[in-house]
Amino acid sequence: MVLYLVIAKAADTSRARRNVYIDNNNAVVDANNQALAQSIEQTKQEIFTV
Repeated sequence: MVLYLVIAKAADTSRARRNVYIDNNNAVVDANNQALAQSIEQTKQEIFTV
């Protein structure tokens, strides 16, 4: 029982670390997507101007 609790706690800690890593990567992807969408919108406006 004790061994199970130790293993379960280690697994929870590992999952929590992995989730933080994934959340950070998702934030970077979201920022890049917003920058790309803004760039696309700017390019569209330039095309319409021409």
